[in-house]
Amino acid sequence: MEWYDELTAEQLFTAYVAAFSAILGGMISLAASFTVFWLSKRNERVRAAEELRARRDTNARIGLAKLAETTNQMFSLDQTLTEQFKDAHLAGAVSEEPALFVRSMVAGQLGIEKLTAEEMEFLFYSNSGNLVSDILLFEKRAQTTLAVLTQYNEQREKLNEVFLSNDVSLQGDSDAKLNVKLEGKAAHEADIRIASLNRLLADLAENAPLLMSDGFALIDRFCAVAEEHFGSKFPKAQKRDGAPLC
Repeated sequence: MEWYDELTAEQLFTAYVAAFSAILGGMISLAASFTVFWLSKRNERVRAAEELRARRDTNARIGLAKLAETTNQMFSLDQTLTEQFKDAHLAGAVSEEPALFVRSMVAGQLGIEKLTAEEMEFLFYSNSGNLVSDILLFEKRAQTTLAVLTQYNEQREKLNEVFLSNDVSLQGDSDAKLNVKLEGKAAHEADIRIASLNRLLADLAENAPLLMSDGFALIDRFCAVAEEHFGSKFPKAQKRDGAPLC
């Protein structure tokens, strides 16, 4: 005979109730623990998503600043070239070789800081991979143009050395009208350098306004996608005196 055979019906009922209560309590406790665990994990996912979004927003703002700075440099270069050609025209030197009146330029000599993958990450999640490609191409073209500018400045300084070593006089306080009287080897060297400088200058004059215009367009597109992705608080593209201001 088993021990429970000796229990009365009341004792058995009490035992069953106690066992059921224990099982039910355990199930409730397990369900509560699971609910707390699920809510905790859900909150962690929400926080992680918010942190990721905030990080992408910050990175996008940094990327926008870089894009604006590169565009500003192209704007500055274009403005400098325009002003120097205007000064030459006013000085009556339009018939001179362009390299004789366009001096060395500091515009655009800072170099460009390219956008990182993190700064353009949101564009991939916004189905704007084509904008990423356009930005990369823009940066490459701008970098090439700044390399041309560096070459121009270096060769312009060497041309100045040729002039100074041969006592070439300047009329007024600018290079707009040069009294060039060189002979022999010096004249030949100056002609070669002037021809090379003119080619570089033609490249700069052609590409600077194009890059400036393309930069403005890229900033507008970048801001439009960012505003759609992050909301209306993302900075909007603005201009001051024609230059991008973000």
